[in-house]
Amino acid sequence: SMLSHTKPVASSPTLQAPSAQAALLNLHRALEFKELWDSLQGLLETIVPHDTLVMSVNYLDWQRETSTRRFSSVNSRHPHDEPANQLVAQEGKAFFQPFLEQNPGIPAYQHSQIVSDPRKVDRTPYYRRYMSRYDWRYSAHLLFWHGNGVETSFALRRRAEQGDFTPVEMNALNGVHPHIGVAFDRMRIFEQERQRRRLLESFYRAKPEAVLFL
Repeated sequence: SMLSHTKPVASSPTLQAPSAQAALLNLHRALEFKELWDSLQGLLETIVPHDTLVMSVNYLDWQRETSTRRFSSVNSRHPHDEPANQLVAQEGKAFFQPFLEQNPGIPAYQHSQIVSDPRKVDRTPYYRRYMSRYDWRYSAHLLFWHGNGVETSFALRRRAEQGDFTPVEMNALNGVHPHIGVAFDRMRIFEQERQRRRLLESFYRAKPEAVLFL
C-alpha cells in the first residue's frame, strides 16, 4: 500500500521542531481549499527550503495532460505558467514514468534517484528543455496515489547553489506525507457534505411544500 513506503513521523526530528509542529496544526485546521493550500505552502517552506513549489493534480494522466491543474506557491521564484505546462507534457512521461512504474505507491523521491549517474541528470531532454529554462537543478516530489496513478503531487525545485535535498529533508517529506493524506481525506469528506447540503437547499427551494410536510 501507499503507506508501506512511509517512514514514521518519529524518525524525523525536523517535524518535532516547534515551527514544524505549528505548521502541522495549521494543516489540520484547514477546512477550505484555500486554507489547505496556504497551510501546505507554510508547512513545506518550514521543513524543506526550496526555490519553487508546484502542486499538480492528475499530472500523470498523460492522455489528458492539458486538463492538468497546477498551483504555484506564493513565494515561488518562477510560477508555473502555460509554457512550463507544455514542456512538462512533452518531456515528463519519458523522464518520470519508468521510475514510477518500478516504484508504485512511493510517497516521496528526488530526481537523483531516477538516473544511474545523478551528475548527468542535467543532460536529459527534460532538464535541457524544462528545468534549465528556469535555472532549476534539483527536485524532490511528494506523491499521493489513487490506484495505479498519481492523483496529486508536490514538486519542490532548487537552484544549483541550493544543493540537492538531503536524506534528513527527504525523511521529513516522508514523515509529513501521512499528515497531508489525512488533510486531503478530511477535505473530501467536508466537500461531500457541502454538496449534499447544497443539493437539499436547492430541492427545498424548488419544492417548499416538502418543507411544510416535514
